[in-house]
Order: sequence, then structure tokens, then C-alpha cells
Amino acid sequence: MGNSPSSVNIDHVRKTAIQVFFTVFFLLLAPGEEDNVNSPSARLVMGALPRGGTGSFDLILDTKMQSEREEHEAARAKKRVSKKF
Repeated sequence: MGNSPSSVNIDHVRKTAIQVFFTVFFLLLAPGEEDNVNSPSARLVMGALPRGGTGSFDLILDTKMQSEREEHEAARAKKRVSKKF
């Protein structure tokens, strides 16, 4: 036990991290300053994709192919589970 890294209570670490986050968050909000959330890290924290790149090309997602792949993976997983029993 003791103070080794393996004995650290993760819940305590998580609670401390959340407390620090909200302390800083409210200190920044207190003066009423506006943040446009333009930096990549700020956008990630808010759950938005970072803006960046050259804009030279677009990525296109074939949603039909994605759905078929997900159905295929679900069927394979179901077969694996049924083989175990």
C-alpha cells in the first residue's frame, strides 16, 4: 500500500480533477468575458471538432457501407456468443 502509484484512489483523483476544472471554469466566467471557443483544445473540451487543415479536400462517409459493416459485425459477435454456449 503506502503512497505508490498503484495505491492511489482513482475516485479521489477524478474528484480533484473535476474540482480543479470547475474552479478554473468559473474563475474564467466570473469577469463576464466572452470565449468564442476557437482553439482546438477548447473545441475538444466542448465536444466540437477542431477547425483546421487546408480545406483542400473533403472526407465523404458512405453511410450505407457503414451500416452494412455494423450489421455484419453485430452478426459475427452474435455467432461468437452462441458458439460459447
